[in-house]
Amino acid sequence: KVIAETLERAQLAGTGTVKGPLSLTATLAASGASEAEMIGSLQGPGHLNGKVTILTKLEQTAGTALLGALGSQLKAIQGVTDKLGGVLQLFTGKVNDLAGDFQIVHGVVTTENTTLSNPAAKALFHGTANLPLWKLAMTADIFKAPDMTKTVMTVDLTGPLDKPNVNLTGALFQQGNQGINPLQQ
Repeated sequence: KVIAETLERAQLAGTGTVKGPLSLTATLAASGASEAEMIGSLQGPGHLNGKVTILTKLEQTAGTALLGALGSQLKAIQGVTDKLGGVLQLFTGKVNDLAGDFQIVHGVVTTENTTLSNPAAKALFHGTANLPLWKLAMTADIFKAPDMTKTVMTVDLTGPLDKPNVNLTGALFQQGNQGINPLQQ
């Protein structure tokens, strides 16, 4: 049984972008003669729970500035960057509750109920992270107060775990929302 209590920023993300206490409890089993075989045989359930703050960082600011500069040249990109910035602001710099269950079968981590939430917003994550193949197939449904039952955006993350492709869909991107950002209403 693996129990990790109070993971802090460096342990949690290794990037300095997240801080806060996080408890991780898992009952895991693995076997094999190599690291790859052990990861491929990894099995067991787990649960995470804690309060995390997503910190802003220079690279995120620089990336937003670059997209903003591009957006000034291309109106369509400007609309997307405004909406993405609005979504990020719902979670960045605030204490968020992070909780969820996961199951690992043959090195594939599956969750259907991992949430990141605060009084203003909630992100519900569901999907898989295939550790042996280093592939992610995860969806995050984003909800905004006061109606936490209706998604304002869906973020699909697919591809390599460390650099997934991002696809954005939802109410923010519908034709009728040109020039209107529901996140700022």
